[in-house]
Amino acid sequence: MKFRRELWTMLSAERQAVGRCFANVMIEPGSAQENKESTKINRFTYTFVKHRAEPGFSFTDSQITVGEPIVVSDEKGHFNLASGYVINVRPTRVVVGVDRRLQNARRKHAAFDPQTNQVFTGLMESHPDGTYSSSDPNQIPGLYRIDKDEFANGMATARNNLIRIMEKDLFKARELRQLI
Repeated sequence: MKFRRELWTMLSAERQAVGRCFANVMIEPGSAQENKESTKINRFTYTFVKHRAEPGFSFTDSQITVGEPIVVSDEKGHFNLASGYVINVRPTRVVVGVDRRLQNARRKHAAFDPQTNQVFTGLMESHPDGTYSSSDPNQIPGLYRIDKDEFANGMATARNNLIRIMEKDLFKARELRQLI
């Protein structure tokens, strides 16, 4: 339970120190790929490198390994921009497959019209004075954090258990359904 709240209560550098996050990483230029045949998971692939690597830093010295579920957020405080899995880990880079686009995330909708239909998808910043702003739609957000997703396995297990008790032939499934 303690690990679940770390994403919200610890800075990325603090989580990195305990091995559950890669802080201040950026997308390696030219590494973004989209698999249009994939429907959701791993549709977008990104290679991340450290913005400024500390001496002796290695992506392999972490609890985040190949196949691990992850959440990608930015260092500005936008959480869960995308979720997915680690595909490859090397000392100087980590490759992830995620469900949503990270680059050019603020895009014009197909029916966009500058006069009558100004519809975008993406991020917008709110300021303490109540005003809003957004970045240039072509600008790539600079720094990201990749967090180990401790929620993924717990929710998948709960969902799987609920699905299983609906099976006709599961031992004592009828009794379990009656309890619920």
